Amino acid sequence: MLQLIQTKLVVPPPRERVVKRSRLYQRLDHGRKQRLTLISAPAGFGKTTLVSAWLHANNQTRNVWLTLNDHDNDPLRFAQYVQRGFQAQLPQFNWQWLEMMGHQVVINLITTLINQLHEQSEQWVLVLDDYQMIDHPVIHEAISTLIEHCPPQLHILLTCRQQPSLPLARWRARNWLTTLGVNDLRFTDNEGGEFLRDVMHMRLNQQVESQVLQQSAGWIAGLQLAALALSEAPNPEQGLRALNSGQASDISVYLLEEVFQQQPTSVQQALLALAPLERFNRSLAEFIQQALALGPSQLEPIIERQLFIGALDQEWWQLHPLFRDFLLQHASLVEPALRNKVLALAAQWCGEQHYIHDAMHYALQAQAHQLAATILAPWVGQFVREAAFYTLRPWLDQLPTHVIWNEPRLCIAQMWILITLRNGEGVQGYIERISQLVDSSEPNPLAAEALALGALAATITSKLEQATLWGEQAKRLNTSNDPVIQGVMTFCLAVVAHFQGDAEQAEMFYQQTETLGQTINSRFLATVGAVNRAGLLADLGHFNRAEQLCLSLIEQSQALPAPRPFMAGMYWMLARIYHQRNQLAEAMAATEQSLINSKAMDNRYMWCVAQAQRVAILQSLNEYPQALQALQQLEEQAIDQESEKVRLIIQQTRCLIALEQHDLSQAAQWLALINTNQEEINNPSNQWLGAVLALHQGAFAQASELLAKALATAERINYVPLLISIHATIAMVLARQGQLPKAIAQLQHALAIAEPESIIQPLLDLHAGLIPLLQQLPSSPMVVRLLHHNRLDTDDLAITPREHEILRYLAAGLGNRAIAEALVIAESTLKRHISNLYLKLDVHNRTAAIVKAREQGLID
Repeated sequence: MLQLIQTKLVVPPPRERVVKRSRLYQRLDHGRKQRLTLISAPAGFGKTTLVSAWLHANNQTRNVWLTLNDHDNDPLRFAQYVQRGFQAQLPQFNWQWLEMMGHQVVINLITTLINQLHEQSEQWVLVLDDYQMIDHPVIHEAISTLIEHCPPQLHILLTCRQQPSLPLARWRARNWLTTLGVNDLRFTDNEGGEFLRDVMHMRLNQQVESQVLQQSAGWIAGLQLAALALSEAPNPEQGLRALNSGQASDISVYLLEEVFQQQPTSVQQALLALAPLERFNRSLAEFIQQALALGPSQLEPIIERQLFIGALDQEWWQLHPLFRDFLLQHASLVEPALRNKVLALAAQWCGEQHYIHDAMHYALQAQAHQLAATILAPWVGQFVREAAFYTLRPWLDQLPTHVIWNEPRLCIAQMWILITLRNGEGVQGYIERISQLVDSSEPNPLAAEALALGALAATITSKLEQATLWGEQAKRLNTSNDPVIQGVMTFCLAVVAHFQGDAEQAEMFYQQTETLGQTINSRFLATVGAVNRAGLLADLGHFNRAEQLCLSLIEQSQALPAPRPFMAGMYWMLARIYHQRNQLAEAMAATEQSLINSKAMDNRYMWCVAQAQRVAILQSLNEYPQALQALQQLEEQAIDQESEKVRLIIQQTRCLIALEQHDLSQAAQWLALINTNQEEINNPSNQWLGAVLALHQGAFAQASELLAKALATAERINYVPLLISIHATIAMVLARQGQLPKAIAQLQHALAIAEPESIIQPLLDLHAGLIPLLQQLPSSPMVVRLLHHNRLDTDDLAITPREHEILRYLAAGLGNRAIAEALVIAESTLKRHISNLYLKLDVHNRTAAIVKAREQGLID
């Protein structure tokens, strides 16, 4: 686990002199009856001092304190600190899962916390100080979950400078929330007078004291600054006149300047050097001062003078934010280059101390990009093993391309991110670059890893010849037998076997990948092997095994911080299984989780795949307006995608919708667009789409030919859901050709494949056309379920009253839009009714439908 700063988990020590604020202590005591106390006010209103003093006064309570800063906005860091804070006091808690994590905070951290505290008898307070540093939606979601399900043993207290993005109104309505704001925190005149006399040791006459209190308006930091400025004046009255003169437009800046200018040059220089640092200890302060040749450390004089410096614990210190802001502003005027120089030095020191997050934060702030690359490069392997791509990516995004381009290890990191979050698009350029940076003619682990990743990307995108070439080169260069490279290559072999229909080999290689990942503690390999094994099982029709594996993986992953890179894929696969079983509510819920996790990881490819699944489920629910709206969202999101797979998914979905609405011209156009890619002509899914279109057009010979080709490929790769669709469609073609016994036999074969695992959706997609055949089959649970499914307005082939109305409008020559307006229904709904009519009347266009309806006496 990466190093944490323990001092951030320590309640600030009590000050020797402090105003006891009994009225606020009582408010905090009363607030413990609710779930959350929110203290919200700008800097300098004594939020942290109030809470720490209150906690020290209530020493019987179990307290967990976390002081936040801006790079705690990473859910990984947040999760680690919360875990460490609780484990420090309750080591018997089962937190071992967190030691293995690699990414961001997760709701399951909160779930574990809730469950384990629920078993405790003691009362706990969790303080998150400076919560304004947090804006990550995953952390907000985790805190919301904690408050929504808060055990009675726990009270949460947040301090922040502004209202956080949490559902405060709802919690207030439920009486879960106590708030303290600016008006609550302001010093009263009595408290302000006590502060001036007992804390600052100021002896002012009543008139001067009253004016100082009035001018500070209860702002504690302002009052302190005023007191310091007055103490430096020849007399209080003269100091007060200076304050009232308006020499500074902002009183806080004026007061800070008065304090700063009264210090010796050596202290001023030390303060300016420390200002860029968010926190520092003696070692870091001395390192900065020595590197800048500023002489002996001035930290002790700064502490002794109480120059707005606060102790985080016995080791770490920080400057008051207002004072720090002034110092930074002043330094930018007197020595503009100082800030970046200090930040670069701090990055160097933090990197040497293994504070990688702090080091990268400072280096990137300083725009010391080459330094950042040097610091990050040795850590890439650990982040990859932990699958901490969400942590890596924002750092890499801030580095110029030429810096990454010149560091092989960072090129490797980018390749991992492209494979995990972008489906492998764009890795070839990095392979070529790494071959320029290292000698790829001799065994080299970096070149071997790059080629292995290239093989993986090519495998994912079905470029098997390229995958084979790069894979062989990777094996030749991997003489060190790097287990990560071995795992990647094993996974490639699994995917190739999967594509080629060798299920036994594919499952074996997936399991080997998973086992190797567990052995070397690589979450990427362990999870990607297991997830794809679940996908293989689903393709083979082993839905029960696939479902159990997905659920097990999700349960394991929920013990890790979120968002997890693979959770989107797990939920998507679960959604596919539920959809194929026609468990539409469960399928939609799993799809929504996939979309949430995809968005959290900014995995746009996975989001598109999950959104396409959502469209398909909405189609199955007959919610065509919503399906079309979701499809439009998918198309808008895919505009920036360079993925051929995403484009193909959209085209196939458009073709299916057109077929279901019997818009044959549109379906033909979409199918033609799909087949412009020569590789897709032999895709069995596309061949099946062409066959369904030909069936609707009455081109039975063409449909039979396409179905025969699709069947041969689907049987070779044993893609069970598609096999069911193909056999059912063959049955429909045979029935239209008058070969009823063969049609029934084909449908029975489809049912025999579908029934053991309840794979019913492929049959429901063809429901209306199968009804005449289903009615001639022996009764079985599957047959009964299909016959009584509610996707049609009736359980048999009778024409419904609505369809009678539509027939009359068709006979009158009205177009679709006019009919839809007359019936006050959506045009997409009308098309669905017309498609059902054509199936029931066994026709393929409106002219034939009118003739057939008149022959049967359905219309005049």
